[in-house]
Amino acid sequence: MPENALLVTIESNSASAAIARRIHEHAGVDHQIHIVVDSTNLAIPQLRRLFNVDSFDLIFIDHNKNVYLRDLKLLEQEGLVKRGTVIVADNVVIPGAPDYLKYIRNSPDYSTQLHKSKLEYSNYIPDGVEVSMRL
Repeated sequence: MPENALLVTIESNSASAAIARRIHEHAGVDHQIHIVVDSTNLAIPQLRRLFNVDSFDLIFIDHNKNVYLRDLKLLEQEGLVKRGTVIVADNVVIPGAPDYLKYIRNSPDYSTQLHKSKLEYSNYIPDGVEVSMRL
C-alpha cells in the first residue's frame, strides 16, 4: 500500500476490531488503517468528517448481505462514491445479495461484472464477487 494511502474499515464487533488492530500492528501498517467500530448505517455518515475524505477509490463490501444495497445507497448519498470508484461486493451468490445485484446491474451509473468463484472453504459451492465501477 502506498505510504500516503488510507484504508478505512468498519467493524461492528469490537472483539474482531481488536484482533484486526493487532494484525495491522504486526504488519506495520497500523498508521494507515483506521477501524471504525460501529454499525455501517451509523458509521458511513461520519466517514467524510472523521477522515477528511471527499470520496473513496475502492470500496470492499463483505458483511451482512441483507444490507449491501442500503449501505451502497448511503455511500452514494454521502458523496463517497465518485466517478471511477471501484466497488467489490463479496458473496453475492451465496448467501446472496439479490437486491444489491438488481440495483447495480440495472443502474446506468455503473459498469459491473460478476466474477464467479467458490464459496470460501468449499471447492464445489458456486459463489461470486461483483466488481463494479462508477461511471
